[in-house]
Amino acid sequence: ATSLPLVFASVQSSNAGTYELVTFNAVGVAFSQPATLSVRVPVIITQHPVTTDVRVRPDPQAVATTNATFTVAAYSIGTIEYQWRRDGVDIPGANGTTYTVVDVTTNDLATFSVLVTDEVSSVLSSNVWLYPWVSPTFTISPISQTVPVGSQVTLSASVFGWPPPFTFEWRLGNTPVFVTIGEDMTSFFTFTASSTLTPSLSYRPVIKNRARPAGVAATAAVITTLADNDADGIPDNWETVYGFNTNNVSDRLLDSDSDGMLNWQEYVAGTDPTNPLSNLKLASTMSSNGVAMEFQAMSNKTYSVQYNGTIAGTNWHYVRKVLAARSNYMEAASDPLTPSNRFYRVVTPAQ
Repeated sequence: ATSLPLVFASVQSSNAGTYELVTFNAVGVAFSQPATLSVRVPVIITQHPVTTDVRVRPDPQAVATTNATFTVAAYSIGTIEYQWRRDGVDIPGANGTTYTVVDVTTNDLATFSVLVTDEVSSVLSSNVWLYPWVSPTFTISPISQTVPVGSQVTLSASVFGWPPPFTFEWRLGNTPVFVTIGEDMTSFFTFTASSTLTPSLSYRPVIKNRARPAGVAATAAVITTLADNDADGIPDNWETVYGFNTNNVSDRLLDSDSDGMLNWQEYVAGTDPTNPLSNLKLASTMSSNGVAMEFQAMSNKTYSVQYNGTIAGTNWHYVRKVLAARSNYMEAASDPLTPSNRFYRVVTPAQ
């Protein structure tokens, strides 16, 4: 070390100590004042917080006190300070080695981390989750249907549970045939029924989430195919009831009651093709709060309420989707956004 200045390319703990510069020439020697080099190791986290799962009410296995505590351990030769964060935002007053979420509810699904600092450095812990658990259960199971051979079928179901994402696994018997994963607590499954008169087939959804990874199954819906002699998409027994010809495909395109719906549309909608007051019709009213809509929903039918900027447009957007019910009822929907030239329609089955 015989030049100016003295440089350490990569300071190590072994470089700590007291240094002085000695200068000399032919007539003398001079010593500098001692300079102390202190080498500090940055603060380190020796134990990161870990993701925590807590069963909360109304889960039947939830305990009376549903607290969740996160813990961190760190090392430094200096004074350590802590700042806990929720979803990246500092939590006021959360400055210890632990942080407890008291009386956890489903609203406490969030990420947690802690910033650890000393006089010269800082380090952020791993980002971990708090998962409130409510085992999922089916609130609405799919409904059995009788449909013409080769027709489109839509089944629907809804669940309650926490946390998302939810995996809906629709099964034919025990064989998975359709799977969706997302945050929606409802599921719609559309498929084509058998093209022949086969024995009834059973479809059931299985719901899975972090609280129930093995899943729980709903009551099965039985799909029974009906004869359609003229292949017009209307079963023969329905045509017979309303006096149509089971050997004439063209009567599907008649509007027997002049209500604006063709016979095949009346069948799909579950309305009466001989009663002009029985039809699928969306009524709406406007107010300062937006558009309020309602329609007569028929049992065992799923629906989509949709909007578009032009009536001839193809890119229709959802207002909402409606699950099948076991009886007729009036369904309501609303849209708070009311720009000009917004058209609405109701479609069955749900698309």
